[in-house]
Amino acid sequence: MYAIALHLHSLFRWVVLALAAAALGRAVQGAVARAPWRRLDDLVVRAFLVTLDVQLLVGVLLWVFWSPFGAAFREHPALALHDREARFWGMEHQVSMILAYLVARGGSALAKRRPNPHVAVLVTVLVWAALVATAFPWPGGPHARPLLRLPW
Repeated sequence: MYAIALHLHSLFRWVVLALAAAALGRAVQGAVARAPWRRLDDLVVRAFLVTLDVQLLVGVLLWVFWSPFGAAFREHPALALHDREARFWGMEHQVSMILAYLVARGGSALAKRRPNPHVAVLVTVLVWAALVATAFPWPGGPHARPLLRLPW
């Protein structure tokens, strides 16, 4: 089950990123044109948030039930904190991604109350992207993972 969930989580990130880019594009376009909030804007932001919900759910399931890093961190947190790899996959990745999720959800809720929701969505997606970038296992980095993890 671990391998299936890991591949799903890895591949689904591209859906999340594509919808984040679409939301960012709609936000920039709407902010520059000072356009009213349209149904398409709402649909793109909602699709982005739903994919984040799915990604978070798969990530939590991975950490709680299947990940050896999650298990190691929960069983021996003091030891895991001193191991760079265990600390990243057992805590840092989760904390940053949950913060990014909360920013996206909170920013979306705030955007609905703003006179120009495009600007709020623009700022929200940029902050979300910055948080995600800090916890992404970039190739060539200390916690490198392939950009495209295929199950075969």
